[in-house]
Amino acid sequence: MKHHVVISHNNKSYSLKVGGWLKNLHSDFTEAMYTVHTDDIVLPCGTTAGSYRKAKKVEYDAINSSTGPKKHLNQSSINDYGCGWDELIQFLKNRINESCLPLLFANGPRSVEEQVLINKAASNGHVGAMYWIGMVLSDGLNENCLLWLSMAHNRGHVGAAYAMAAFLLNEGNVVEALRCLIIAADSGCDYAFMTIFDSDLLKRMFQLQDVNVIESMLNQLIEVSYYSSARYYKSILLLIQNEIPQGLQLLREFAKNPKNSPNKKHRDEVYVNQLNHAKSLTEDLARNIGEGASIAGCLHDYFNKLPSGMLSGYMKEVNMISEAVKAQL
Repeated sequence: MKHHVVISHNNKSYSLKVGGWLKNLHSDFTEAMYTVHTDDIVLPCGTTAGSYRKAKKVEYDAINSSTGPKKHLNQSSINDYGCGWDELIQFLKNRINESCLPLLFANGPRSVEEQVLINKAASNGHVGAMYWIGMVLSDGLNENCLLWLSMAHNRGHVGAAYAMAAFLLNEGNVVEALRCLIIAADSGCDYAFMTIFDSDLLKRMFQLQDVNVIESMLNQLIEVSYYSSARYYKSILLLIQNEIPQGLQLLREFAKNPKNSPNKKHRDEVYVNQLNHAKSLTEDLARNIGEGASIAGCLHDYFNKLPSGMLSGYMKEVNMISEAVKAQL
């Protein structure tokens, strides 16, 4: 079941879908790049496809016809636009992709007109264009990137929530950075899942003054998904707070099932390696603490095993790429 979680930054809020896999998680790259969210498409009349479809459903319910809502929608499309609904939508999607895709992969500078076309495509539901705009803006100077990246995430982009996490961490918003990172990991972003084991993130979490805010955020995500990576952070937090039995129980639960299992055909080598890595790290920590070793000593040794700087390093790379792109604009 899909839920929504609110990300807050500088008195602005952004809603992210949580629960379940991202739409484009297992898509071919080319297929994912061609994705246009149907409900966002602006029809020739000026309304969006989503609004038009809803209006026709209300209209159908009011006339109490037996033809079926799909047939009513299709006939309305023929009456209004001269072709059936599916044909109309496919035509518009093709036109959006034709105007946008070459610009997203162009090596040379984009003219003002080309930037307008990319923005128009994003506003018409092109997920790749939304992500592109978000990444260009996510250089630490323009927080409008969060709007575009949240839109891309909600429409199935695999890397958008991770990019939000990197931006927010760079801005010093640790709680929301962790929230976005966990959402990205829980939604199937492999790189995000590996990043949850970054020692820098744990240290920055422990440096926060208001532990209740962190606990509230983690609890919310755990309630949404039994397999949430939030369990990992909460278990470490409980151990730091010397709540050993509760922390150990949650850590062992996480070690047993670190992440949600995809369909069998998608359980590839990457998935198996991630699972084994997560289990190895957390099982060793749980065993050492369970055998009576000091919490401080165990966590110190554990932190030294973990990688560091993954999310902040990603943001540095984004900044470099962003500067290069902006130099071409």
